[in-house]
Amino acid sequence: MRNSYASTILTSGRILCQILGVANDPHNHTSVEAYQKNRKDLLKARTKLSKMGVRHANAAKELSLRGRWPQERYAGLLTALLETESLLAQLNHLLPQMDARWRRALMARTRMADPLFLGDVLAVISMTAAALKAATPLPQITPGPLVAKYVSKATHSCG
Repeated sequence: MRNSYASTILTSGRILCQILGVANDPHNHTSVEAYQKNRKDLLKARTKLSKMGVRHANAAKELSLRGRWPQERYAGLLTALLETESLLAQLNHLLPQMDARWRRALMARTRMADPLFLGDVLAVISMTAAALKAATPLPQITPGPLVAKYVSKATHSCG
């Protein structure tokens, strides 16, 4: 189960990169095909998550040197991933309908065009997946908390 969740987290990060890559295209070459491919990838990930939710009963049988992972944690992880996939699907649906100027403004204001912030987001995604795959806790030093970084930069740029 942990490996399945780790691969799903990495898939979500890849889809985020695909969506933002199209949205941040400086030449405004937003093709409908790119958004449709992202939609198909999101649907595949959603289907995989639905199947994983059914397998939570098997979580009690999973072996680990540090003890069993409670089913509640898998349920919480599933909920977070379903919400993430839903938000990515909404973003993917919204972006091709926006004018290029509005899309650039949205990307700038949400820091989805800021390479340093995106690097931190992707680092957290990668570290989370690696920790799940290796059945180890997250390292003590991380690029987070992302919310604090997002808010601190947003308040400095508004003032």
